[in-house]
Amino acid sequence: MNLPSVHSFTSVFYTYMGEPYAALLSGMVLGVDVPQSLDIYAYFKRTGLLHLVVLSGSNINFLVATCMRVCLVLGTRLSAIVSITVVVLFILFVGPEPPVVRAGLMAGSTLIAVVFNRQSIALATLLTTAVCIGVIKTDWLATISFQLSFGASLGIILWSPAATTKKAVQGNRLLHYIKDDMRTTLAAQVVTTPLIMYYFREISLIAPLSNLAVSFVTGPIMILGIVTLILGKLHYWLGYIPAKLAVVCLYYVCEVTRIMSSLPHVFIKF
Repeated sequence: MNLPSVHSFTSVFYTYMGEPYAALLSGMVLGVDVPQSLDIYAYFKRTGLLHLVVLSGSNINFLVATCMRVCLVLGTRLSAIVSITVVVLFILFVGPEPPVVRAGLMAGSTLIAVVFNRQSIALATLLTTAVCIGVIKTDWLATISFQLSFGASLGIILWSPAATTKKAVQGNRLLHYIKDDMRTTLAAQVVTTPLIMYYFREISLIAPLSNLAVSFVTGPIMILGIVTLILGKLHYWLGYIPAKLAVVCLYYVCEVTRIMSSLPHVFIKF
């Protein structure tokens, strides 16, 4: 059985929205490259947000978290098995790109640990994943996309705070959310920033702030995008509402990046 082409689904987005929203949503949900001719590409580059429109570990992790929540009524083990199946199908669907496979293997290892009631250590899982990819596809280790994806995961594992407990956030949930989100963003950039400077000879000084400003809508955008794809394939009007809600969120992201990219001295090229 042949899975449908990714590009056969991008037309669904374009029936509901124009550029740059359709291109951004295609990049976030399906991994389709955003045309560099669009102004929004330059805005995202200057603000350090290009990673949002490149299919990577965040997409896989979001997919796993969603599957686990939706299938939790089946029990932890069954929901993990369903999630593993969905991850495999998703990787086959979008194509076995290095960052996607890395994230898929890492998520799969963690889910298998859940099935067998074994504690999974994030760092060990990440390193094991890199070894597996190195054995299967040695040349992938040298790709920039894989190194950036691996570096972001490594930074988050080493320096990101653990999930805030319910008791800890009773005082001010919003403040704790902002602090944790900011620390997670900075943790990822500790490793990725030197790599970006080395490979691209450029750096966005405003990246931590811009990431914080849009991170809270990234999840809803992906949910709405996936729902739009599924319902829109069935009937135009079924996908209309989630598509328009996605446009609202995408408009916010575009405006934030446009305003922040216009600030002076936020982008250094050397």
